[in-house]
Amino acid sequence: MSIKLAYLESFALVAELGSISEAAKRVELSQPALSRQVKLLEESLGQELFTRDHTGVHLTDAGKRFQQALSPLLRPLQGLLEESAAERIDGEITLGTLEGIGHSTIMGMILAFRRLHPTVGFHVEFLKEDEIVERLRAGRLDFGVLTRPEVAESCECEPLFAERSVLVTREANKSPLETPRDLERAAFVAYRRDDPLLLRFLTEHFAAAAASIVLTVNSHRAMVEALAAADTYAVMPWRSVERAVEARLLRVASAKELAGGLYLAHPKGKAQRRRHRAFAEHALALARA
Repeated sequence: MSIKLAYLESFALVAELGSISEAAKRVELSQPALSRQVKLLEESLGQELFTRDHTGVHLTDAGKRFQQALSPLLRPLQGLLEESAAERIDGEITLGTLEGIGHSTIMGMILAFRRLHPTVGFHVEFLKEDEIVERLRAGRLDFGVLTRPEVAESCECEPLFAERSVLVTREANKSPLETPRDLERAAFVAYRRDDPLLLRFLTEHFAAAAASIVLTVNSHRAMVEALAAADTYAVMPWRSVERAVEARLLRVASAKELAGGLYLAHPKGKAQRRRHRAFAEHALALARA
């Protein structure tokens, strides 16, 4: 039979107080439960540690020897266990992220964090950037992953990654898209009608305010599937299309790119909780590794 730490703690307390009832009160156990722990310890050792009479309980000679051997070990062990318990992090973290970034990067961060802190749970939502900001402001998210920190005025933002966005099309589409005339003939897939990456790409590289959008779908996976099925184009974060390019489903269609970044945002003061602090430190450390 294995000896549990609780049995040793119960023995030490009864030996100190000379009373099972007083020891039970001290640890908020019933007297029968504590008596059972002491009895199980005696059975495990094969020795009677206490004698019992109307005045209380008294250590036997074997009990005295066991107490002398246990005393210098028990207190350091209790301290070590208390330290470990204090370091344990638990609870739930809510996080909002763009879908493509979530699949390609953020889920890996979360799973790595949970390997270190398995008692922490996560609720992850794939959202549009304005939805992430709105929920951060309302206190419905602990963290959000953003591409534009300036939109989160009431939040604290810390840089995670440098991020580039690229123009992609299916591998079989060899039509160039480098000039305004090319743009007139091109059809686009977008995350939404006012897709900020597409609009910024058009403004910076073509001095254009609009293009022909033939499909909008708020899923990066669905965008990749649509691009692979027809000669259309999209501006997407490199991390969300890297695997599709490596698998030769898509190709980068232009040397023109957008520079940007990803930011970890949280409501001001929210990251002061231990689990929030620990996750923020973990994510930033992984990003900088």
